Amino acid sequence: MVIFYDFWDRVRDGLRRFFSLRSESVASGSGAQARIYLGNLSYGAKEEEIRSLFSAYGKVEDIHIVRDRLTRKPKGYAFIEMPSEDASKAMALSGCEFLGRKIIVSQAKSKRNDSRKWKGRRRNGRSFLKDKEKPKMPRYE
Repeated sequence: MVIFYDFWDRVRDGLRRFFSLRSESVASGSGAQARIYLGNLSYGAKEEEIRSLFSAYGKVEDIHIVRDRLTRKPKGYAFIEMPSEDASKAMALSGCEFLGRKIIVSQAKSKRNDSRKWKGRRRNGRSFLKDKEKPKMPRYE
């Protein structure tokens, strides 16, 4: 039972920290925030190491290291939130070597709602393709 309560205490503390950081950044009115993509990241990179690298270029608001859902291992890229004027300075880090790998630093692209990914997939046993578009299967008798 101790592990269960410890887990939920960590979740609650993380949520408090997350929302307190958001409210501080909104209340300070520091201007527009820019989201930076950090690619080709070493799998052993820690949040503190990334923060120390980017803090030389300005205030780092948030770091999100993307992890695999099942194994919880890092996927090799991260997103960083900084004020937009500091983010433009941090773009100079692109191509630098960090923990043995040349990192890619660029402006993060927004998530797009791509409807093409559903084309031709089945839903409720019916195909989205019309019958005349389906390839005819040969019959063996």
